[in-house]
Amino acid sequence: MGARIPARLQSGHNRHRHSGHCRVTGIPGKPLHCACAGASAPHGWTFDAGCSDRNAQGKFVCTIVQPDVTHHETEYPKVQFAPNDIVEVTADGCVQTGGHGNTWKRYVNPSGPNSGNLYHGLIRIPTGTKDSALVRVQSVMYRPLLVKGTGVPLSQLFLHLGYEDDGYSDNGYYSHDDGTDGQCKTDVDPIAGGPAYVTITICRGVACDPAGSRFDFDVVTGAVDPNGLPYNPFWAWQLRPETRATSPTLRCATTSARGVQLLAFRRIHVPEFFGLHAAG
Repeated sequence: MGARIPARLQSGHNRHRHSGHCRVTGIPGKPLHCACAGASAPHGWTFDAGCSDRNAQGKFVCTIVQPDVTHHETEYPKVQFAPNDIVEVTADGCVQTGGHGNTWKRYVNPSGPNSGNLYHGLIRIPTGTKDSALVRVQSVMYRPLLVKGTGVPLSQLFLHLGYEDDGYSDNGYYSHDDGTDGQCKTDVDPIAGGPAYVTITICRGVACDPAGSRFDFDVVTGAVDPNGLPYNPFWAWQLRPETRATSPTLRCATTSARGVQLLAFRRIHVPEFFGLHAAG
């Protein structure tokens, strides 16, 4: 499978091969805070050796901590793909977007003013994301991507990450705050409220486990057909050990965590059309 975290995750490079950077903040005479793009991964995060070897076979987990959010697009040539790879993407955490007040925002699904058009993490996997384009990370999470590899030199099959913003000079991971509308509070969830990360899981020559999701009715699968569509998918709740024996009908009729009934069922009469009768 490969080694655990190397001493340091190599910083990405933007389209012009700009190296990463660090930002130092604080008050003179007091302890200073240093935040670097491509910083060392926290204990327990994984960056397998196979992430950088497209000839390796197996399942490889590649975590990018503090992805570069100071450019629209950044190349990560250390995360390499090969034709027919199955790739799964997960991400979480927050980003400093600059400005006044609490200005950290979620990397995947930000909220607040202008969040419909800005502040989203982006990803490009050549021949893997739609039209090989840079798309929102949110749009590819919890579903497998097939890297076809057609029409692209093998040397160009590597990860690209990006960020949506209308100004990048004050973005980063410095001076943490609770975020716009409290969306990055670390006392609620230290991981989700802390600096952003992206985890790329590459399955090469082996089957991927179905991706999990915290939302019951997300469609998840560990395989795709030749057209890149989910093969033998499941509802997310079906893969949880505590709910595998639950009937789909009962699941729909249960209540949410807040105690609000989601769906209620009752028999209805289907109208008759042109002499045809509904069965049942």
